[in-house]
Amino acid sequence: MKRYSKTFFTIFSLSVLSIVGYFTFNAFYIEPEKSTQVNPKYSQVRIFTKTEADFRKIEEEGLHIDHANTKPGLYQDAWLSEYEISLLRLSGVPFEILVDDWQTFYDNQPKMTQGEIDAQMQQVYETDNITHSIYGSMGGYMTYNEVVAKLDSMRMWYPQFISAKWSIGTTYENRNQWMVRVTKNPDAPTGRPEVLMHALIHAREPESMETQFYYMFWLFENYNTDPVARYILDNREIYWMPVFNPDGYVHNQTTNPNGGGMWRANKHLTSPPSLTCGPVDPNRNFGTYQFWNSSNNGSSTNSCSGGQGTYRGTLPFSELETQNIKAFVNSRNFKSAFSAHTHGNLLIKPWCWQDPIGTPDDAMYNVFLADMSASNGYTTGFPSQTVGYKVRGGTDDWYYNDSGHAKIFSFTPETGSSFWPPQSEIIPLAQGMLYS
Repeated sequence: MKRYSKTFFTIFSLSVLSIVGYFTFNAFYIEPEKSTQVNPKYSQVRIFTKTEADFRKIEEEGLHIDHANTKPGLYQDAWLSEYEISLLRLSGVPFEILVDDWQTFYDNQPKMTQGEIDAQMQQVYETDNITHSIYGSMGGYMTYNEVVAKLDSMRMWYPQFISAKWSIGTTYENRNQWMVRVTKNPDAPTGRPEVLMHALIHAREPESMETQFYYMFWLFENYNTDPVARYILDNREIYWMPVFNPDGYVHNQTTNPNGGGMWRANKHLTSPPSLTCGPVDPNRNFGTYQFWNSSNNGSSTNSCSGGQGTYRGTLPFSELETQNIKAFVNSRNFKSAFSAHTHGNLLIKPWCWQDPIGTPDDAMYNVFLADMSASNGYTTGFPSQTVGYKVRGGTDDWYYNDSGHAKIFSFTPETGSSFWPPQSEIIPLAQGMLYS
């Protein structure tokens, strides 16, 4: 029998245990107060951050690095826009350009042939007993409309396991945040322990969504043959939202229809509309106020940092998307939550707002992290120990501790080696969340 990764399964087990027991660079200067490009050029930069003082210099210029491959004490490699590179230049920290242009780099990645796709699907069937494809038309990734259609198809194919979709609310561009219930006999709440799963809170991270689709197909297609799949569907009630930030994701499809778009935030634009002023990073917009306003500099206060930045919004839950999920979470009784991201092959725990101080349940979190990462080798810890920067206003802290709901054990996985892995990696990365 295959040995399954406990990344998902530990979380589902956690729900039922009541949480008590064990459960060289462009010289053109860009004015740093404002990003002026709708679809800016990105470059991969090696930043020689050798000391804590180097990190502080970068933070003092308002640069919030979103994901980096780090070699502690030597450097970190990150994809930065021209605007962000201008801030880095102001910090005085040395750096060099490794890849000049992200879009050229992405477009030159090998594309899968139909024969390769067929071979991959045969391997998927032989290994995981999955017959349904998770590929889409955007560089191999599903578009928003394809996601919606896939949810409808899943309901048609597996009505005994997945509910019809419903909207928990709409966005600034009037798109729905679709939710489904996944459990045996899903048409009404069952009273089983509840788990929350969502993906694509950051619009440039579609592997997060693909991985969750793969997992759901594994559950549905293996119910009659695998005791773990059967146990989960019989004993858990999973609430799943595969696209948290549909406006941002559709923006990337519009600007980069073959994939690779680097828009991150939502589409809350100023009036008159400006693509550079107003967009908020939903994963910096969660409460409580104490978390959102932490002194750790873990988000941007610059409302004109563009759709690629970490602007936190005017107040916690100032955004429609986060207001919608807040109301939904507070109406349920979740025991655990799983907010999927890319990239880095990491697994992150709270606290984030006072990183590196842990929650009162830090010892339990460490046991869970060790268990979850045993088969996939993910690096675990606080944000500063994993993604290499600090965070405030993120999902994990609010899910774990807010007066509007009981304590939710929340985790953030970061899958893969880039925001948009090539199509050939979509399924292997998803499989890495299931098998060792």
